[in-house]
Amino acid sequence: MLSKLLGIAKQDRGVFGQPVDVAATWRDVYRSLADLIDRPTCQRTECDHRYWRCSRCGAFVRWVTATNLTGVVPTRYCPNCGAVVVSDDD
Repeated sequence: MLSKLLGIAKQDRGVFGQPVDVAATWRDVYRSLADLIDRPTCQRTECDHRYWRCSRCGAFVRWVTATNLTGVVPTRYCPNCGAVVVSDDD
């Protein structure tokens, strides 16, 4: 009540001390969730021991696109269409 009389309003502060617009942050959360739900997905279709094929766009991708010290790192995205690679276990 006293804050209303004095014209003082409590504002939430963000990471760098900037005022946070609560509606904008919730809007960003909803958009991020919508992007996760509507994301394009594909499955790997094995062609031979060197390539796999994207089930969404049909691009051929080499199995050995990235390696680390222990072996091949499997790709998680199609480099052509950007679809997330999923398996039947997901």
